[in-house]
Amino acid sequence: MTADPPSLASLPVWPLAAEVVTAGQRVRWYPTRGQRALARRCFDQEKLVYNQALHQMESAYRAGEKLTINQVSASWTQFKATHREHADVPSSVAVQTLRHLDSAYQHFFRRIKLGQKPGYPVPKGKYAPDQCSLTIDPRHATKAAAWERGELVLPGFGKCRLRGLRACGSQPKTVALSRDSLGHYWISFAQERQPTALPAPAAGWNSEVGIDLGIKTFATLSTGEKIENPRHLQGRLKALKRSQRRLDRCQPGSHRYRRRAHRTAQLHRQVANHRSNFLHKTALELLRSFGAIAMESLHVAGMVKNWKLARHIADLGLGRFVSILQYKAAWTGRSLEACGRWDPTSQV
Repeated sequence: MTADPPSLASLPVWPLAAEVVTAGQRVRWYPTRGQRALARRCFDQEKLVYNQALHQMESAYRAGEKLTINQVSASWTQFKATHREHADVPSSVAVQTLRHLDSAYQHFFRRIKLGQKPGYPVPKGKYAPDQCSLTIDPRHATKAAAWERGELVLPGFGKCRLRGLRACGSQPKTVALSRDSLGHYWISFAQERQPTALPAPAAGWNSEVGIDLGIKTFATLSTGEKIENPRHLQGRLKALKRSQRRLDRCQPGSHRYRRRAHRTAQLHRQVANHRSNFLHKTALELLRSFGAIAMESLHVAGMVKNWKLARHIADLGLGRFVSILQYKAAWTGRSLEACGRWDPTSQV
């Protein structure tokens, strides 16, 4: 005889909103011609520093020596003094790159101790993502004043033209610059700000709901309501296959190849944007309607190993939906409860 499923009141509750939360922003950047040229040099330097540092540390390990990140940083300073083409790139780009490499090594050794797949750091090739990080001195009066006006000033770049910037929190200390496959430039950063306060739930603070996630139906609520699966990828799959076939017939490096690759990347971006918009709106609507939400803890990495359903599961974005619901609940003061993975949530 099976035991009764646990009630919502007996399940663990994730922490509620604090006075100050750390939130991230990713905004579109429209650089000038000079800023684009400097950004390309920053991207190239990030790959160069990473590969050189990785090679130095591997060579030292084979020689039976131990090389620290500080020693690698000193060697890069000497290299930069004799290569003036890197003089105009902000020095924090190399510093942040070395920190990322050091973090990669720390995670590598940590996973070895835990018996997990190590994931050794690998060199960055020509077609690696264009990205870099740099720091902003919060004591700089000009940059702080610009942030108060709703503007962002980066060292070496100056004032940046952005779309969608919300300067409602503290000035970011570290920003990440990136360029996607469409050639669009983005700036990402984390900042501390006040959590967003939502009004009382429509069904009252004591209202509770259980959510069962699935493939045929995205979410089934304990109230009987169902949220249908939008199938974002399925709607664009035919166009994606046709565009990819045309791309394969083009000569790599030609003008027609670049144009077709841009079109293919546009289709992928449309799918990603529609999925992200659906997940955020669905999570916010649930938090506006209920005061306490319970859902099962999913093992998405194990679910996608089913090759028959892997594409449909990945298209749902279940792991990201749970993450979005978790941090939005912590910001807005709602209660989010985790059910056991083997609890019979589909039958109750």
